[in-house]
Amino acid sequence: SNPSYVLTAILWLSSFGTSLERRTVVGKALSAPLATMALALLVANLGIIPFRSNVYAMVNTFLVPLAVPLLLFDSDLKRVVN
Repeated sequence: SNPSYVLTAILWLSSFGTSLERRTVVGKALSAPLATMALALLVANLGIIPFRSNVYAMVNTFLVPLAVPLLLFDSDLKRVVN
């Protein structure tokens, strides 16, 4: 339950989810966030990472709100409007 271990696992899982989206057909169908969530669920159920940690609250409080505008900056607004 070491916070640095949990944060490292989260970052590794998100990188692996992004890699799956770019390199596999299944990853492209799921998208990186969904692939990452599926991997995190699997790893948590295997007992590799804890179900509860203060790191999760930090990620949800600070990183997720930062990710939303970054994703919107990358979106094609013409395609969204049409």
